[in-house]
Amino acid sequence: MKKALVLVLVLAFTLVAFVGCTQSEAPAMEEKEEVAEVEEVEEAAEPAKVAFFVKTLNNPFFVTMQEGAEATADKLGLEVFVDGPPAETEVEKQVAMIENSIVAGYDVIVLAPCAKEPLVPVIAKAVEAGIPVINVDDFIDADLLAASGAEVAAFIGSDNFEGGRLAGAHMAELLGGQGEVEVAIVEGMAGVPNAELRRDGFLKGIEGSDLKVVAQQPADWDVQKGYDVTANILTGNPNIKGIFCANDQMALGAIKAIEQAQLTGEITLIGYDATDEGRAAVAAGTMVGTIAQYPDDMGVKAMELAKKIIDGEAYTPNEFVPTLVELITADKLG
Repeated sequence: MKKALVLVLVLAFTLVAFVGCTQSEAPAMEEKEEVAEVEEVEEAAEPAKVAFFVKTLNNPFFVTMQEGAEATADKLGLEVFVDGPPAETEVEKQVAMIENSIVAGYDVIVLAPCAKEPLVPVIAKAVEAGIPVINVDDFIDADLLAASGAEVAAFIGSDNFEGGRLAGAHMAELLGGQGEVEVAIVEGMAGVPNAELRRDGFLKGIEGSDLKVVAQQPADWDVQKGYDVTANILTGNPNIKGIFCANDQMALGAIKAIEQAQLTGEITLIGYDATDEGRAAVAAGTMVGTIAQYPDDMGVKAMELAKKIIDGEAYTPNEFVPTLVELITADKLG
């Protein structure tokens, strides 16, 4: 009887031990599954990051470029950060922005430079850090880059010389055949390639005509400066019949100066960029035309190339990728 009781107790303890082991093992398996799920989430790839620096976001031209870049980045699964200095003349702030993006480790940098030479060293620094740079809108000379041991992934933008030529040819068409006609150029920022190309293109466009340039002054792409420069030109040159402004912002200032001088309808004014305000001025007749670039297309093409670079696809460094330029007149506005 005593042996039978002992045997029963042994069996009972064995059963309890087996059940206890089974229960303690189940949570361990569940915990293991939870850990696996966490690890799977951590391994999900973050989107590649692109820093996109424009001259300023206080100019509608670059806001349109931003919109094109952001829409394309969203489609391509890229994360894009767009920024620019308060004014196009604040080169040092743009340099500082690029410096910060290098430290932050962006995958690609897209740059519409405020100036030519001051941006070369920081571009070289980005390239040395393994960050490709795409140059849009205003081109930095390839020889300057090469001298610093740098290159860009591409130059994406319009042919600004051709845009200026279209403006000059149109003004010559409107004012030619009247004997010598005095005209003026309100330039962009001194030393900036786009400003120089638009000016030189305009001069090419009026070659062989009766038009004579009697004044050329920079107004730094700014509305107020466009007003000030135009007012000074009109005061010093009362016989002027035509003015070419190298962007629509300066042209808006020129319109105010022309109105104040009571010369509305007597001055043939052509702008550049075909911004919404520029197109409205053409429709109203205060400008006879503006040269259209397509900044949204620049943003689109830049992001498409950035995606190509990030995916490891082949590309040709320093390649020029053109975007469209055309003359917009009232009849094209419908």
